[in-house]
Amino acid sequence: MEIFSHLTHNSNYYNHNHTILSVDDEKDILNLFCDCLQKFGYETIPFNNPVDALSYISTSNISNCYVIKH
Repeated sequence: MEIFSHLTHNSNYYNHNHTILSVDDEKDILNLFCDCLQKFGYETIPFNNPVDALSYISTSNISNCYVIKH
């Protein structure tokens, strides 16, 4: 995946205790994606339902939000 290439080569993003909220309706892909991010030092918050993810975002103190669609 292109995102993993960027994460491994950019020291500003590698292992700096950032949290990434991930959403995918396919549970196996979501688990694989989160496992990979955790290996790079990120905390992950997985959701397999976009409505639940949006509810979490609306009630949480999130300073930055980026949407990556694949």
